[in-house]
Amino acid sequence: MYSRLSYVPLVLGILALVITLPLVISKSSEPSPQTFKTEAQQAKVVTVSFFPQQGTFGRTTTEGIPVGIILESNNKPVQNVDFVVSFDPNMVQVSALGKGTIFENYVVTQVDNTKGKMVISALNSAIKPVTGIVASFRFQPKKAGTAQFIFTQASGTEKALNASYLIN
Repeated sequence: MYSRLSYVPLVLGILALVITLPLVISKSSEPSPQTFKTEAQQAKVVTVSFFPQQGTFGRTTTEGIPVGIILESNNKPVQNVDFVVSFDPNMVQVSALGKGTIFENYVVTQVDNTKGKMVISALNSAIKPVTGIVASFRFQPKKAGTAQFIFTQASGTEKALNASYLIN
């Protein structure tokens, strides 16, 4: 004969199931967190772009507007890059051009505010995937309008995304 206590483990097991099953169901029905991918990650190509790519700025800035040049290789090996960036020298003046963090050697980092041109040439001693800042610069708006920075040459990449800024 079974005693009344022999049913206790069975009752406790059923009770535990009744309590935890709704928690498990509600947890699994929650939406998964969204992941955002850049255009380069979606295309899976070596891409160079400006950050930010767009924006609205006033002419009265004294420190200049900072912009980064970003390279995303998406696990593809890269050893060197050569960029020529054009801009309208009547709209903006580049006040500083700095080296980035993903290349060991910077052969050329030049700005010509008369011609409206920046030249950047960088390389690593080994071919490897790289993602990060190739270079950064600051520009001073000269007048109201649209200031564009355009990659007229981007060797070492498969895609180049230009930038456009509205100056008030």
